[in-house]
Amino acid sequence: MSCPPEPVSRGFHRLYEQNHLPLLSSLLDWNAPCALSVPWGLTERWHSDGYHQALRNCAELRRQGHTEFVASAAYYPILPLLPREAIARQITHDQVRHGELYRDWHCSGFVPPEMAYGPELIPILVESGFRWCAVDDSTYSCLNPEPPRAHVAECGGLKILLRSSLWSKALIGSIRSGASGSRLARELMEGVGAWLGPEPGYLLLALDTECLGTHRRGSVACLRDFLATIESSEKFELVAPSELVEGFPTQEDEVPPGSWRTTPEQFWEGEFFVPWQSRYVRAHTYLWELTELAVESVEKLQARLDRALHAGFFWWDEKNNEGLPLGAARGLRTLLDVIAAAAPEDLDRALELAARLDEVAP
Repeated sequence: MSCPPEPVSRGFHRLYEQNHLPLLSSLLDWNAPCALSVPWGLTERWHSDGYHQALRNCAELRRQGHTEFVASAAYYPILPLLPREAIARQITHDQVRHGELYRDWHCSGFVPPEMAYGPELIPILVESGFRWCAVDDSTYSCLNPEPPRAHVAECGGLKILLRSSLWSKALIGSIRSGASGSRLARELMEGVGAWLGPEPGYLLLALDTECLGTHRRGSVACLRDFLATIESSEKFELVAPSELVEGFPTQEDEVPPGSWRTTPEQFWEGEFFVPWQSRYVRAHTYLWELTELAVESVEKLQARLDRALHAGFFWWDEKNNEGLPLGAARGLRTLLDVIAAAAPEDLDRALELAARLDEVAP
């Protein structure tokens, strides 16, 4: 699932009623093994806007155990395009805030927004305790004759599960059109069975949940029938992604950068993250330079705050009768500047506290 950009509110209730709630309710009813990624930005929105049924449904899905929750970045950024510190902050924030809301929150897997992956994510994910990451196979297939079918790729200590772009797109197409999920499941089992042969193997399917819901007639029924048909098969079994990681051997491999939108033509041009970054789109040059300036500005603001927290700011001699100490006055000005820049909605309270400091100073 994805989260809407801030501060979008128009249409969110419709999205919740037509997409979020029907999907979560269906997952509760189906009991089919699967995985779900809910970024903190969406959870936060449910919580702040009073959509508590979605939170209760997620809690019940976790209790039932057939749905594996997979981590993502808190506010749905294209991670490889961010500085390392920003990547780590988005990942950590997602886990920490979910852990505050749900007890025993822990995810062993990670799905980057839009499956936008680059090797710079690997050490951050490993340091964060993740065992695996899901990535689209489109760019991998540009360098290899076929994606892994009987082993799990491993890069720098992180296991990489490659999503089948071919069959995931087929599933999305059927869901969008409300086609027969059972027919697609039979076609998939026939095609994948021929590809795998007699040896055990696996296939990872992943889709954006926005294609599901009551706004698309037959979409939920298509997915329900698709899962039920596979689950009733004697040769195929539905499992959560972590079971694939546990059930198949790993093999050191190289997974190139890209997203689930990257085409082979874009890959060979070095255009890994179209439509979010492209040398052919002049606006991107300005947008990413602006983003870099904003990130640097926050770092400078943090540095100013760090300097203001000097011990001398809090040194208060009861015998002082000459007004606000010089160190406290300097720190106060810096704190007010930081609050004005970072949280102007709190500036009135900050000025009130500053006035009270003047009152208690002799």
